[in-house]
Amino acid sequence: MMFQFVLDLLENTTSYSSYDKELNRTIQQHRFNYDKSRLVMNSSGEIQFWRWEDNLKWNMMWWRPSDICDRHNYCGNFSSCRKDNWIPCKCLPGFRRLSDNGHGYQLGERFQGCVRKSQTPCLPKVMATANNDLIFINLTKIKVGNPDIGLPSE
Repeated sequence: MMFQFVLDLLENTTSYSSYDKELNRTIQQHRFNYDKSRLVMNSSGEIQFWRWEDNLKWNMMWWRPSDICDRHNYCGNFSSCRKDNWIPCKCLPGFRRLSDNGHGYQLGERFQGCVRKSQTPCLPKVMATANNDLIFINLTKIKVGNPDIGLPSE
């Protein structure tokens, strides 16, 4: 299933179609030869399509996901990601940066995720009302990953 997804991506970005009225069908035409190309999945799970150019260099034609926030766990645990922000990752309310060294964000520094500010474990609902740190917040405008696919077992 994943392989078909990759083929669909390649087809959409490396070919074009035209409609032949006489044959009453769509004809698929490829723009270049795949012999001088490669498909790479890097360590972050990003898929990249590269082509060898006449200037004797590899050129990245496209990559998916193109949005950094679509990469699995890009900002780490207990954080949110907004690709439009200069610093895309930030901690959810009640959490602080895991790698907070007191200097704030350093350019090029990888965001490691967040940890709870208070070390209070989850308490029964009656006790939680006395502690303002234990609240549920409503998060809007977020993307949630696809749920795991259930496979029947014998």
